[in-house]
Amino acid sequence: MNNLLKLIEYLFYLMILLYLVGKSFEIITVLIDILFIIYLVRNKDIALSFYNKYKQLIKAFIILIGYFSIQSFISNDVSVSIKHSVGMVRFVILFFAIVLVFNTKEKIKNVIYISFISLFGVNVDSLYQYIIGFDLFGKPMYGSRLTAWNDGPVVSLYSGEFFGLLVASVFILKDKYKKIAVVSLLLFITIFFLSGNRSPIVALFSTVLIIGLLSGYKKQFIGLFAVLGIVFSLTLFNDKLLIGYKGIINPTSNTATSGRHQIYNTSIEIIKENPFLGIGSGNFRYDFQSYYSKLYDENSEDRITKFYFKNSPYHPHSIFLDILISYGIIGMILFIYVLYHTYVKFIKNNSLGLIASIGFIYCITPLQFAKSLSQSNWQFYTFLGLIFLALISNYETIVKKEKKEEKNEIQ
Repeated sequence: MNNLLKLIEYLFYLMILLYLVGKSFEIITVLIDILFIIYLVRNKDIALSFYNKYKQLIKAFIILIGYFSIQSFISNDVSVSIKHSVGMVRFVILFFAIVLVFNTKEKIKNVIYISFISLFGVNVDSLYQYIIGFDLFGKPMYGSRLTAWNDGPVVSLYSGEFFGLLVASVFILKDKYKKIAVVSLLLFITIFFLSGNRSPIVALFSTVLIIGLLSGYKKQFIGLFAVLGIVFSLTLFNDKLLIGYKGIINPTSNTATSGRHQIYNTSIEIIKENPFLGIGSGNFRYDFQSYYSKLYDENSEDRITKFYFKNSPYHPHSIFLDILISYGIIGMILFIYVLYHTYVKFIKNNSLGLIASIGFIYCITPLQFAKSLSQSNWQFYTFLGLIFLALISNYETIVKKEKKEEKNEIQ
């Protein structure tokens, strides 16, 4: 049975190393899920103990997925909705599998080290691409935006969930490893700002600010804010970002929203007509045209307006709108219910857990204008952020337990 756990452990390491490589996460997730289920079936006592430990959070996820399943059958396209909604189950199982397996400080530290290696490779290649114009594999930049290992500018989008893990590692690691953690964090921040993506910068800045004010590490966060400010000033040399920053002055313009305010207006119209249950996950792209045509003139001379009559966006470019459109107000309430139990279990009494939550909150904040929980890749990265949060929180719990035992021994 230990071989199953060891295999899950190394598969997760591999998943982190390949996080930016195609759909590798899909295959590895399924493998981990199967191994985890087999292990629980063969070890019913451990399964029961694990369930009792995480009972409230497990129940919250069951209720959420249960609603998604039922709601899918009354959505506009059942097959599409089931694929996108119920498909989230595999990431829920992945989350609990990792929480079960990574139950020691050594294993959690290994996750941090593997993350350093993975991010170092991607970030060095991104820096190379920023200077040369092509990454090491010949991938060109997307205009003035980084693409490293991809065809689109998604470097920062796909790595923001690591931020909480990186910051927490600075407080966890000692001696030379702490120095490596600081260097990794600085390199990560630099690439994040040079990426050319405005939305992740806004989402990360706001998240770090909020967590910094709530955290018990306020002094350290002041230093982090200073570093962020310096690196932010460097991004003013990025033409794409500079234009974007100017556009923020007029937030409803196509320059500021990259042509998305038409999407947002249409999204609000969909929510108005389907407020409680939504239209089903993944159905936005198929229902978009019928609602869009009610709001906009097909004979409009505006380039962006005309574009959306021929091309439907895959998602509403907003986590908040995406949940309301896909699952309705009921789905939003249940999602908040899961977040509440996540907070109680991993953040409420853990200062490092709060810091580690930066990556997870980055994925779900309403200020994140490029993510969507309707698509499997966004679901994966959101759950990856949740996994990092849980591991760091559990690390702190283990440390507290050890200190308490040492104190009792002395007495």
